[in-house]
Amino acid sequence: MFLGDPPGNTDRILDFSTAVDRQPLLRPDGCLLETRPRTERANRRSRILRSGLVPVDRDNRSDERGDNLGHERGDNRWLASDVPRGPAYDQRFVDLAARGVAVHGEADFVAAYEPASVLDAGCGTGRVAIELHRRGVEVTGVDLDPVMLAAAREKEPSLSWIEADLADLELGRRFDLVVAAGNVLIFVAPGAEPAVIAGLARHLHPGGVLVAGFSLRRHSLGLERYDQLAADCGLELVERYATWERARYAGGDYAVSVHRGFA
Repeated sequence: MFLGDPPGNTDRILDFSTAVDRQPLLRPDGCLLETRPRTERANRRSRILRSGLVPVDRDNRSDERGDNLGHERGDNRWLASDVPRGPAYDQRFVDLAARGVAVHGEADFVAAYEPASVLDAGCGTGRVAIELHRRGVEVTGVDLDPVMLAAAREKEPSLSWIEADLADLELGRRFDLVVAAGNVLIFVAPGAEPAVIAGLARHLHPGGVLVAGFSLRRHSLGLERYDQLAADCGLELVERYATWERARYAGGDYAVSVHRGFA
């Protein structure tokens, strides 16, 4: 059962925080995988702690500024989750495409800026990067999850896929546009947001564009904080939309923001 919006907002997360007796398990694209009783929740926490990671839930997350409230910086929320990886993650988009649903809203959005080069930050299995490559754009994909990257490499081995943490990213080059789709900025380790955004800005050419779409949830990175962090890196907000199809943003729980650096 899919409860998220169809592409381009396939990366929306739904917040079921009113369910007090069961824990929602959500994929970054907004798909409700299941709900878990709290006893299983405790068992899952124990398993993940033994692996050296920390699960993310309503009782242990960052404050509204995105600052650390109990997580170490290396505790990436995505890696701490128990969700499908690789081809299993891709299957939803395969199914949507088979039903005639457009699944490339993010690539359409990015392509409108006519970039010659794009950094797909948090590229996952490469859905956005591969589509941009098919349109003639030079693309580099970066992700921290080796399983997701393995799926990307299998689908398009000719592209550059780099396993790296966005918090300390240094590729030694710059791009016309950096895109962070798929809720990337709210899946980084709590407290790492300033370093991640600075790293993305550092990889832009002068006058380059940073595009990011993410869900707006209580206790997570908000737009005011995000805009300030971007401004600290020399980036100015130039556009904001409610969807990847450029619906006007008038508040709500999802935003696609476009910031541009000074030339």
